[in-house]
Formats: sequence, structure tokens, C-alpha cells
Amino acid sequence: MKKILLNLSVVFISLAFFFLFTDNPQKLKDETVTDNIIAVEVENKNNVTDIPDKRLDLDKMKEVNLDVAGWIYIPGTSINYAIMKTDKVDSKGQNFYFRKDEKKNPAFEGSIWCDKGVNLSPFLKLSDNLILHGHNLDDNPEGKRFAQLVKFQDKKFAEQTPYIFITTEDKQLIYEIYAVFFTDTNFEYYSLGMDEIKRSQVIQGAIARSEYIYNVDVSGKDYIITLSTCTYKFGKYGSEAQSKTRFVIQGKLLDTPKNLKTNIFLEMNPSPVKPVLK
Repeated sequence: MKKILLNLSVVFISLAFFFLFTDNPQKLKDETVTDNIIAVEVENKNNVTDIPDKRLDLDKMKEVNLDVAGWIYIPGTSINYAIMKTDKVDSKGQNFYFRKDEKKNPAFEGSIWCDKGVNLSPFLKLSDNLILHGHNLDDNPEGKRFAQLVKFQDKKFAEQTPYIFITTEDKQLIYEIYAVFFTDTNFEYYSLGMDEIKRSQVIQGAIARSEYIYNVDVSGKDYIITLSTCTYKFGKYGSEAQSKTRFVIQGKLLDTPKNLKTNIFLEMNPSPVKPVLK
């Protein structure tokens, strides 16, 4: 009898600890899922790639500043910022966020901002070329804002980073990179409202300039993204060469986020079109 009572005591104690520390099995299961992450299967069925949904970050920042129009995230970098959109300019005629952070505080490194006329939402009015600007103050791949784009000048990093993730008010957008390039500002990679022929010309111009050969099927029918920043590869800060050159990354909008790659293989472009600085 004592043995039976002892066994029952062990069972009751075990059950008490289970409910005390797990609350309920469903809660324990739910707590193993990270908030704001969508898991998408990749071509290797044994792996998944995590697609960040920055909607909560977007909503919180929008409570602080209504000029927040979206969110950009690039894995492997510190590019995890709100995208600012406004028609306002500063005293020098530059975009209001050229030297201000997301809370409108003075900041020499500025924010990530989009051109006047660029639309992120609603999705049906998404710009054919989602042009985003950010400062690169020193070509330091560990620097602030779009200085981190310098990491794409490393082939191995570029192979491990095939996508740009954008969260808008009504959509999660995934852009697949097809060109990483240096250019002079005479190349109109920043064009908006293009027809299919013009967009195809811009895309082919970017591919011709790309440091790498991407195996991405892209045409003038695709909507694209353009990340543009300064570079000091051809001249020091303030020089004419520096003022005329940009480092640019372009990608195409994916219709459905399926079979995302964790990494890709890139060939070096043996003869990319160089910036014209004279």
C-alpha cells in the first residue's frame, strides 16, 4: 500500500511540475516560433531560409514618424532600417532626410530615403523602379547606412546574399539581385515610370556594368529595385570623380517567395562597363 501511495505521489508531483513550467503544451509549442519570421523552404529540402517580416518594426516607427513608408532588410549587414518618404527638402534643396534620422534628428549619415514620386504602397501602385538612397561615408563595409553595401564588392558575400527584403504597409516584397555595379551618373539607372523598352535598356545597362554575372532571368516586364550610394573607388571625398560615381545594386521583384536559395554561384564579369569620368 505504501509503495502504491509513493508511486502516486511521484506521478502527481511530475504532473504539477509539467503544468507549472509549461502552462500548456500549445503555449510551449508557440514559444518555439520566433515572431516576425516566415520560414520558406529552399531547393535543398533539408534547409530553410528565414524571410524577415518587419511589419512590427514598421508599425512602431510609423507611430513615431508618419513619413515612414516601408522597411528594408539585407541579411549579413546592419541594413535593417525604415524607409523614409517625403516631398520636403532641407535648406540646401536636398531631401529632408539627407542629413536627418528617422526621428527627424540631425544625423550626418542621414536615413534611407526614396526619390520623390517613388511609391511603396499600395502594392497596385508600386513603382516600377523602387529607388532607395543612403549614405556611404567612408567605404567601410562595417560603416553606417548604405556603407554596408560595400560588402557586395566581396564575391563570397554576394554569393551568400541573393535577396533584398522590403516590407511595406500592405506587402512583403522580395527582390532577387541581378547586378552589382559602379557607374557614372550619366547612366539613367534612376529612371521612373519606364515603358517595357526603356526598363529593358536600364536592366541590360546594369548587367553590362555588373561586377558579377548573375544567373537571373530578368526583362523589361519585371519591376525592379535600385539601391544607390556613393563610392570612393575612383576618387577621394569631394573630388569630381567621386561626385560623379555611384555604387548600385539592382534586383527584380519575385512573384512568389518559393524555393529561395541560401547561396548562389557567381562568375566575375571579365569586362564590366566602367564609369565615364571625363
